Amino acid sequence: MKTLKNFFKFPPTFIGIATAFAFLLIFFCVWMTAYDGVTDRINKLKIGLVNEDNEIGANIEKNLKENLPFKVKSYSSVTHAKEDMNNRNLDMVIQIPANFSSLLKEKNTTEINYFIN
Repeated sequence: MKTLKNFFKFPPTFIGIATAFAFLLIFFCVWMTAYDGVTDRINKLKIGLVNEDNEIGANIEKNLKENLPFKVKSYSSVTHAKEDMNNRNLDMVIQIPANFSSLLKEKNTTEINYFIN
């Protein structure tokens, strides 16, 4: 306990503690205000959808277009969709691979690829 009392006798100790709390407060304020209203702007998110699977992928594509609150645009190739994303016309590209249905039927598992800019 005596060591702790001696530790708090030095002014740099209080400066260090005050600095730590100041950084904590500043970081908290900046972080929380950065995400203010994100859900209000979700309908402005633009997604490119590349469906290479004509079976189950077609149903998924239809459901995504009807049910997502985003702007969804279909593309025939991942290259073209990524090009639009790199030109800032899209925020994200979702790719349903050609073997999506077959993997789902055979292995009961599959994957959907996505790319974020």
